[in-house]
Amino acid sequence: RSDVIGVLKDPTDLLKQAGFKPYESKENGVKGFTITSIRKDSLLRKIGLRNMDVLLRINGKKLENPQALMQAYSTLERADSVTIEGLRRKQNMSILVELK
Repeated sequence: RSDVIGVLKDPTDLLKQAGFKPYESKENGVKGFTITSIRKDSLLRKIGLRNMDVLLRINGKKLENPQALMQAYSTLERADSVTIEGLRRKQNMSILVELK
């Protein structure tokens, strides 16, 4: 949890750990965010995320625009766990992170 708290208190710290670019489908527009350039020592890598993973939902909230991503991010400091749903190599993935 102590690793997570530092990142959650400062959103710019998260942005220093990786790049995030919109993931779009031709039919539906932005559906989430592709993670790029994850630093080897980053929290994102520690929890199991990899370059080119696509984030679609955090704790059930769809990430269809930057505001939704930041809103989901802002709720994590109070959460006991985080469920990340997305795609890895076009296959569904789910990561559960306990923050206790």
